[in-house]
Amino acid sequence: MSIKMMSAVWDAKTCLTPSEKLVLLKIADSANDSGECWPSQSNIARQCEVSRETVNRCLKQLEKYGFLKSQKKTKGYSVKVYKIKYDTLLPV
Repeated sequence: MSIKMMSAVWDAKTCLTPSEKLVLLKIADSANDSGECWPSQSNIARQCEVSRETVNRCLKQLEKYGFLKSQKKTKGYSVKVYKIKYDTLLPV
């Protein structure tokens, strides 16, 4: 868990819906201080108490808005790595 990332998400003044902010908070809760993590969409959905479809939609919006970047990595198995773009959360 990264307190730095979670604080930035809590303090960010954004145009996010409650579901999008909750998913971003879950990502921040799972992230290291560099903003990287790799929780499954099922795990995010379970902990946020939303459907997997909602998580998928929120992740797409978060990337569209520039708060998040995802990358698929394969090393014998496939995993999606999420990176919070910390600078986008800071006040201007």
